[in-house]
Amino acid sequence: MRKLVFLSLVVSMIFCVCGQQDILQQAQQLEKAGQLKAAQQLIHQYLQENACLDAQEKIRLRFAVERLQRLPHDYTLTREQMVKIMQDNIADVTPAELERWENEGRFDWILIEGEKRYHYASRSNLFFQYPELNSRRINPPDDSDFERAILQYCRQVKRAGVGTGVHYVLPQRFRAAMHLSVDADVVPAGETVRCWLPYPRAYPFQTDIRLISSDPLVRWIAEPFSYSRSIYMEKEAEAGEPVDFHAQFEYTSYATCSNVDADIVRSYEEADGEWRLFLDEKPPHIVFTPELHALAEEIVGDEKNPYLQARRIYDWVAKNIAYSYMIEYSLIDNLSMYAYRNRYGDCGVQGLLFITLCRIVGVPARWQGCWMFFPGEKTIHDWAEFYVHPYGWLPCDPYEGSWVEHDVRSLNEDDKRFLLDFYFCNMTAYRMIANADFSAPLYPPKNDFRSDMIDFQRGEVEWGNTNIYFHQRSFSWTVEKVE
Repeated sequence: MRKLVFLSLVVSMIFCVCGQQDILQQAQQLEKAGQLKAAQQLIHQYLQENACLDAQEKIRLRFAVERLQRLPHDYTLTREQMVKIMQDNIADVTPAELERWENEGRFDWILIEGEKRYHYASRSNLFFQYPELNSRRINPPDDSDFERAILQYCRQVKRAGVGTGVHYVLPQRFRAAMHLSVDADVVPAGETVRCWLPYPRAYPFQTDIRLISSDPLVRWIAEPFSYSRSIYMEKEAEAGEPVDFHAQFEYTSYATCSNVDADIVRSYEEADGEWRLFLDEKPPHIVFTPELHALAEEIVGDEKNPYLQARRIYDWVAKNIAYSYMIEYSLIDNLSMYAYRNRYGDCGVQGLLFITLCRIVGVPARWQGCWMFFPGEKTIHDWAEFYVHPYGWLPCDPYEGSWVEHDVRSLNEDDKRFLLDFYFCNMTAYRMIANADFSAPLYPPKNDFRSDMIDFQRGEVEWGNTNIYFHQRSFSWTVEKVE
């Protein structure tokens, strides 16, 4: 009798696992056909009918539903809206051209309940990915002042560090203010809203961190060396009112000037430390796929020096991966492979590809980022660090390299080469860094899925066991110098 019961349980478990794969494949087919609601209902029904699923399987299926709910918020443009945007921004564009570009795959779109919907950044991404169209752009932006200003500042950083033996230079004191607001009546009155906001991580180049004020009071500040550092607050929702969270903090940030001599770089066997944690795969976004293995070997060739290997990878990413605004990271199964297949991606995607390729060839590399705010520029941002002995962790910003290669138009080739070299191992002070890894846990832990499963730049918020996604809340931040 016990054997029969055991066999029955085994058969039931196999059926659940096999059935789960089948359901997910069916849901994927419905998604491709634009039937997102039907796909969600299919998974919901399967969850209700299969109590045998373990906790991880239930989470996987629940997130499959969550992902289907999130998709429409990134694909907001109808075809008519997309066409009008293109006609307003590209001189003499014709319907035939737009049709041809769509057939060539130049526009990111999906079907939603039978209707084509286009990515909200279709205009910007067309110019990023096909720069030859900039000559036809109506009222193109003039970035020449910004390009000259960043060049001048980066030269100041190098002058301050080269030959002095000083690694961290030109300190700046900054005061930052954050505001996260949950829309009115998203949370039932009387329920507690839980909020996590990014907060500066302790580094040798990011110091003297001080919380100035908050509303409500901060209940928890994560440890200084947390891989995603945050402050945590709670507030009770009131009917008809948004739920607001405010915080101010100050910190000192140094620019980094690295004077690396490749001949001094030593074997990793001579060193020990935290860097060993950043050599391995970290699924789903750092996976040593056959395609990336082959690419890493092709890029590095016969070079054995880790520092020079990392430089070859940086140069390849800068030259071959154009910038592009992305759909939310949680909607993509493998970000480094996304960059490999499409040859474009935003700063975090470019950084993850660099990190993955470095790890494949044995160079420790990790994620870094949160905000960037050089005068004339204000954005959430990610980049990377890689480790070489005896120099330690060195900054590397593949996005900036790609920007120089693809988008800088007012500088001569020598100046562009200087900037390309600068962003390999040097860094500006105009940054706030909360993250030293991606998908790092928050404290106290969230109960539900994060809005951003990879990054932590815009805060996270939930009530009970329910995440509050981006379309139901807003996040803003400012940074100014403290004289």
